[in-house]
Amino acid sequence: MVDKSKKPEDAKHPSETTCYAVDIGDYVLATKYFDGSPMDHFAVGFCAGYFENYASGIRYDIINSTGKPFRGNGFRRAEKITVDEGTRLLKLFSKIGGKPGKSLWWHLARLRGIINPYDSCEYSDKKA
Repeated sequence: MVDKSKKPEDAKHPSETTCYAVDIGDYVLATKYFDGSPMDHFAVGFCAGYFENYASGIRYDIINSTGKPFRGNGFRRAEKITVDEGTRLLKLFSKIGGKPGKSLWWHLARLRGIINPYDSCEYSDKKA
């Protein structure tokens, strides 16, 4: 059912009603797609802003420590991380980046202790 009491001029722009996952300046893990495949573009950096993409919704602008963007078309998913998590992810990227395997979000959950760190032999940040 359509609410006829609302007029077009009362409608808010999507950017006025959108809830963003991270704030500008947050240190984040960002992935090109929502699934976080290590075969797609991903980055650890700082959120510099947001923009709306008509086809895929909100995109996050992620920059490195010198202000250089990692990807011109932004990232679809970003989550705030700690400096320790960022350091550990960067070490892990050389092992998992560009190879089929578990999602980057799975690896982040594992670093946070949400997933048992010894449930698989394919991950060895620590020796069992």
